[in-house]
Amino acid sequence: MKSLVFVLTTIACFSITFLIPSLEGYEKFLFIFACSCGALSLLVFKEPIIQFKTIHARWVVYAVIAGVVYACIKLLLKVFLLKHPIEPDPISLIMLLDILLITCLLSPFLEELFFRGVLFDDLRKKWGVIAAITVTSILFLAIHINNYHESRLVESLLLMLPGIMLYVYFKLKTNNFLVSTATHIAHNTTLFIFFTIFW
Repeated sequence: MKSLVFVLTTIACFSITFLIPSLEGYEKFLFIFACSCGALSLLVFKEPIIQFKTIHARWVVYAVIAGVVYACIKLLLKVFLLKHPIEPDPISLIMLLDILLITCLLSPFLEELFFRGVLFDDLRKKWGVIAAITVTSILFLAIHINNYHESRLVESLLLMLPGIMLYVYFKLKTNNFLVSTATHIAHNTTLFIFFTIFW
């Protein structure tokens, strides 16, 4: 039920933005805004979505380390083993802030809130853990397909599987999506640092 409210609110907010012509070109920001509205809609439920009391500091540390290690292994495999072309573009300060805010912080939080938080819990209650893992993992892969070139699609999606397994592992171990969010943020931030500073 919570996941349905999240999705419907997000779709409604995103659809409304298309009625305002002056917002054309800001799709990424509008989508983040719509997802944030979806997250806020969850406040109508009495059951808390974020449970800070169940987080132990050691799990957050493990999650961050796992995210960094996964990102480094993924980079090594992509660049040196699979020979994926990396063509860095000149980047402005505004673009840098945009990537830092959206790619490194907001997107991982909102993705984990929905996939390992709301949707995972709804599916686990209704159909069990295996269904929750399977459905959320497939949907998570599906929304990232457009990030990769067709010729590298299968390889890129296979490289995402260990990350998904990590996110699910930390969710199951701690029963809190904020720990998997720490892994996701650490992963994205490591990639961001590599591509903007060291490349």
